[in-house]
Amino acid sequence: AGGASSRARTLVASELQLFISLLTERLKKREYWVEREGQRIWKSLPEDMKPVPFPEASADVEDCREMLRALQVAHRDLRRTTTKPGTSSDADPQRPDPSSAPKAKARSNWTEMQGKMKRKKMMKLTTGMET
Repeated sequence: AGGASSRARTLVASELQLFISLLTERLKKREYWVEREGQRIWKSLPEDMKPVPFPEASADVEDCREMLRALQVAHRDLRRTTTKPGTSSDADPQRPDPSSAPKAKARSNWTEMQGKMKRKKMMKLTTGMET
């Protein structure tokens, strides 16, 4: 059991190292992009269109929490603007979903049409046999 536990810790440690190295690489690429073109583009972007901020490792905990709250608000607002009318996440849970009604009706129409086709086929078969 001790061997499996140490292997698991080694695996977690290696995954953590990989994660840290990938984040470091991403940060370097972002810094390079900002140096190369970002300043010009960044200045032209409206404040609400700027990329998601990434806190520094030395950032204050309260600043990180505030940033997280801002991201949660932005995410909620984005979901509201991208959802269809009547299917908002704020919709009344007691109210039936209006998008389900046309689907049920379409399913009903399809079933009815299949029934008619079967009856026509049976009519052809029965009338064809009599002649």
